[in-house]
Amino acid sequence: MEVKCTLETRQSKKGNDYQVLVVKLTDSYEKLVFLEPAEVELLKCYNTKK
Repeated sequence: MEVKCTLETRQSKKGNDYQVLVVKLTDSYEKLVFLEPAEVELLKCYNTKK
């Protein structure tokens, strides 16, 4: 099974930026996964090594 996801920076209603993992479940449905700061850094490290 292959799951497509992206790490995105979005803006809250209050105007604050945040990072979220967007998992594309179907063409019309996304699941937002809110990560701890350390988890975001691990993803960034993994992505730069590729």
